[in-house]
Amino acid sequence: MTGRTASAGARALGAAGLTLLVLAAYGLSSGPATAPVGAAQAPTVAATATSAPAAPTPTALEAAYWAWLQGQLARQSAAVQAVPSTFDLGNATWRHDQALALDTWGTVIQEARDRRPPASAQAVHTVLLDALDRLDQARRLLLGAIASGQEPGPDMAAQLRVGRQGLDDVAERARAIAEGQPAPGPLASARGGDLRVTVLGVTRPYLDRGSPLDPAWEYVMVRLQLENLGGDPLTYDANEFRLRSVDETLHSPVPLGLPDELHYGALEGSRLASNVVGTLAYAVRRGVPTVALLYEKQNQDLALRLPLADLVPLVPSPTPGR
Repeated sequence: MTGRTASAGARALGAAGLTLLVLAAYGLSSGPATAPVGAAQAPTVAATATSAPAAPTPTALEAAYWAWLQGQLARQSAAVQAVPSTFDLGNATWRHDQALALDTWGTVIQEARDRRPPASAQAVHTVLLDALDRLDQARRLLLGAIASGQEPGPDMAAQLRVGRQGLDDVAERARAIAEGQPAPGPLASARGGDLRVTVLGVTRPYLDRGSPLDPAWEYVMVRLQLENLGGDPLTYDANEFRLRSVDETLHSPVPLGLPDELHYGALEGSRLASNVVGTLAYAVRRGVPTVALLYEKQNQDLALRLPLADLVPLVPSPTPGR
């Protein structure tokens, strides 16, 4: 679909229709198709529709973006499904074909990074870029395996899984916009000075890296976004983020060797790349709720507190075998 054709079709369909196309292309349609206008069921459909808030009429820029997103999700889904589960690394033809396919995939990912969304779609596009960062890491790991002749490790599959979950989140947010509902937001967000810390997700128990040696403990993974909202560079260190349990215990991060694990770094000021998304892992006692994530630099008098109470459900954890 060319940009001119997509834009014309987008204006004709409107935001709701385009987003339903996104969901259909991505395989996430939530129900059966409605009858055509003028069919016998039309009065019933119209009566049902009045009970839900109507989505606002999109501008030409918004309509063009939703049409573009339709194609982007479809191509990303196809690329993920095409990732091989077995690796014929001794076959030169197989390696050549895979390298070409991965290069094409990289071009599609870069297209999304170059896209400038309208303000109303900024949140959706940010989630999309986060998911594509994970998929691009998986793509690069597979390219490295092809170049070296050695199978990729488990990190490639982990990146694919998280990236696909991110694409699911994009489709869910698109569905919410089509239905005139607020899109799901972050779990918690707070700002201290020019730094904004946002909790994007919490996984408890986190089992991908096993369990602590003490069976009375388990891992929690916290996914964060750090943003520099000012003009001057900011530095961050993983040890500045501590998890507080309901019993007042403060937990420091533990290194688990995750692909996107936060360690330390700098955020440039007044730049497009003034944010970073990554994960921190903590070892906590089983059955003891975590209530807050604290961020505190040495020169701060008061810690930045992100409440997590009721956001981290306690689920039964499998007892590790001895």
